[in-house]
Amino acid sequence: MAYWEVTQKLLQTETCIVRKPRLTETLLKKPPFRFLHDVISEACRQTGFAKGLFSPEELLSTNIKDKESKVKYLWKIINCVGLTLNASVPARPLKIVAGLEAEQTNVFLQMFAIATTIESSIQQQSVNRVLAGEIMPSVDQGGMEWIQQLKVLKSQGQHNSDIQPLANALANKPSPEKQDTLDNIQSTLIETNNVRFMNLFKQ
Repeated sequence: MAYWEVTQKLLQTETCIVRKPRLTETLLKKPPFRFLHDVISEACRQTGFAKGLFSPEELLSTNIKDKESKVKYLWKIINCVGLTLNASVPARPLKIVAGLEAEQTNVFLQMFAIATTIESSIQQQSVNRVLAGEIMPSVDQGGMEWIQQLKVLKSQGQHNSDIQPLANALANKPSPEKQDTLDNIQSTLIETNNVRFMNLFKQ
């Protein structure tokens, strides 16, 4: 399973967290800012995630034109996701705006999908913390709770069977697709030096 396919399954399954825009291979392999803004906005509308995080101006992508405002917007949502999951998100806004590191951007979108399922009170606390200037934990400080949440989602049947290869890998179950999934995850997160993350899959 390619890294961008995981994003498709998590955000655009039968539950349709994101009804539009379509999460195509082309867009996910080099996601432009407008596309990301549309995806984030749609998911937030559907789930209520990050309510109050953005100013009225930031809710409209046409108001976010220069690099500085794009980076500010992305840092807000990335830190909100990281604080909600108590995890370090590997995506870097400057790289995203430059059209680089698409795999890390996809990991952010996957973590974003999980964050929308977390208890609403925790979500709101994260919004308040971001607005107060707090940032997500570092790689060393963050936890892996979001991995457990993904397993819970699968066990509750909130995603269809197409996500089974990823769920099997996360649950350390035998699967013919497991090694491909692990290879994709490893190549995506290698720059974070998150040894604890990789060890989770090797156990």
